[in-house]
Amino acid sequence: MSRAPRLAVFALLGLCALLPCWAVRAQDPLATLDDDGDDDSAERRAELTRVLAQARSYLTDGATDPARLELAERACANAARLDARSGDVELLWAQVMSARGDVAGAIRHAERAATLSPRSFDAQLLHASLLLDIRDARHAKAAYERALALRESSYEARLGLALALRRAGDSSAAAEQLRRCTRDAPRRAEAFYELGVTLSASATAPEASEGRAAYARFLTLAGSEPRFADAVRAARAGQTPRPAPTRWAPRSVTRRH
Repeated sequence: MSRAPRLAVFALLGLCALLPCWAVRAQDPLATLDDDGDDDSAERRAELTRVLAQARSYLTDGATDPARLELAERACANAARLDARSGDVELLWAQVMSARGDVAGAIRHAERAATLSPRSFDAQLLHASLLLDIRDARHAKAAYERALALRESSYEARLGLALALRRAGDSSAAAEQLRRCTRDAPRRAEAFYELGVTLSASATAPEASEGRAAYARFLTLAGSEPRFADAVRAARAGQTPRPAPTRWAPRSVTRRH
């Protein structure tokens, strides 16, 4: 065989040897999504969108169905393989873990979501609510403050901050935040109840009177709404029950308890 045909054969063999490498690279599900203009990146982004939509559907449709929640968790794990640094993935994963009752797992993913997406109000609010669930008042306070820095007008974040402050022992600061809640949302019953809890046992007559007035306003606003039933009974009995923060502090802006 002459020199030219031999070179052509070697070149063809070299090209064939490279093709499997390119195929593996194009199918690698762990590759990052930061390859601008890369067709493979666009495909993974489309797949990520599809998997996240699937996870949300499982979570929404199966909030009390363990099997569907397990599918939602698997979908989140698949989404994380497509993009290991997505705050949206971690936020949804935290919500799924919370629905499954895995508090430690929910906090872990919520913290990661808040870190990866520091400008996400939802991520900060969820992280704060979960910390309040486990009575970590100091870290919950800091997380609620971060949420309020992003959305200063948020009733939910301010109410959560008040509960964290009270749990940390700062009843005076908690009362100020609750008063702000009642001014900003005068038709929302929760803050009036919590203001009553905070002030009704005060040693000062003006604050005790303000606490009783807050209870009265709460009873007017709460009416016969089922979710307020326990609080209504307590307020009518003149008790100062230990409040359950998760009753009032939503885990996201799209969900209210």
